[in-house]
Amino acid sequence: METFVVTGGKPTIAKDPAAVLDYTVDFTDWLAVVADTIASATATGDGITVDSSAVVGGTKVVVWASGGAALTIASITVRITTASTPARVDERTLWFKLKQR
Repeated sequence: METFVVTGGKPTIAKDPAAVLDYTVDFTDWLAVVADTIASATATGDGITVDSSAVVGGTKVVVWASGGAALTIASITVRITTASTPARVDERTLWFKLKQR
């Protein structure tokens, strides 16, 4: 389990630039309220490489990430589209503080 720290007002995850790790973005609570599931998802990295992503169980998105430059802040934005008609679109951003561990 990763520890979140606050950097510039944003909770961040510490990540080594050489690490290739998976991160889960959980939309379960929000989707339960609107009685919906994820139909598709995209993950976009800024300062970090998104190796792959997948929808899991209709409510979560797992993102595999690598790279980045030490002593920088990076982010991954996960954008989902739901299965409902009309579809809902939402996104969450993960923030990373890249440092040698």
